Amino acid sequence: MPKISLSVAVYNLEDYLPKCIESILNQTFGDFELLLINDGSTDGSGKICDQYAAKDKRVKVIHQQNVGLSQVRNVALEHSTGDYIGFVDGDDWIAPTMLETLYTLCHEHDAPISMCPYLSVDEQGQPLNQPPDSKRIEMMSNKDALKRTYENKLTGYVLWNKLFKRSLFEGVNFPAKRDFQDASVLYQLLHKAKKVIYIENPLYFYLIRASGITKSQLASFSMKRLDVVPNYNETYAFMKVHHPELCDMITANFFTSLRTMLVDIMKENKVKEHREAISHICQNISAIKKRLSRNTYVDKKHIRIAKLLSRFPRLGIFLYSFKLKLRS
Repeated sequence: MPKISLSVAVYNLEDYLPKCIESILNQTFGDFELLLINDGSTDGSGKICDQYAAKDKRVKVIHQQNVGLSQVRNVALEHSTGDYIGFVDGDDWIAPTMLETLYTLCHEHDAPISMCPYLSVDEQGQPLNQPPDSKRIEMMSNKDALKRTYENKLTGYVLWNKLFKRSLFEGVNFPAKRDFQDASVLYQLLHKAKKVIYIENPLYFYLIRASGITKSQLASFSMKRLDVVPNYNETYAFMKVHHPELCDMITANFFTSLRTMLVDIMKENKVKEHREAISHICQNISAIKKRLSRNTYVDKKHIRIAKLLSRFPRLGIFLYSFKLKLRS
């Protein structure tokens, strides 16, 4: 059996997929299997997958009807045989030493999770943010890793810049048909890991596409963004039992997400079109207002906004919108 199982979710990525696959097959660490899961692509992506499978025995292809990324992740877990699990998005690519580096860190330090920062790049591979200067290595407990994740001081809620011991996924599944699926399982994996190791070396390249809606842009509102609601409810319930000291931080982050949705709707001047979403957002703000009242991670101004939106949502939206117009 291979040391690492790496999976790529594939859906209509024919222009980007070869670079992604080549970056994986050209790793300095060769003991891995690559699962290409073609999730009902309607372009030439499926054919590209088959071509690579014919050339390299480490490549396995699964063709299926379109079910979405969450279910693709579950299919990947079901078919993975490696000791460690990793994920790569089909329009991104990885540095030649990524697998070797992350596997060695796990193996030498007896850590079930290793991780690195990622570098946002354009389609020419040019960096869009400043990479770290050092390559320092840091060991963390699961509590430290969770805290720093929710403080946005680590590597984000994503899975694709990390390597996980396969056993961590026992009893963990990705929720079906939900966006932000990585965030819905990462906290469970970090909790299970007694030790987490981090190297400050960006080995993952996250593509920001030049045209169209990129995967990093959430300014345009869609109802799928409300998938943060079940994520929050599940995470809060879990943390209340296992890491209660993080509950306020998680609630503050959730409130920020809800406020950001409202701001984006108002900036688009689509308040009428999104009345249902606004109502749902305000109901969720109302549901957490008691948790916000003594939350040291939320300033008093935003606590007042929460109270107003929970009691008088129409008035709150009007005043919020008015303030945004004054700023612009």
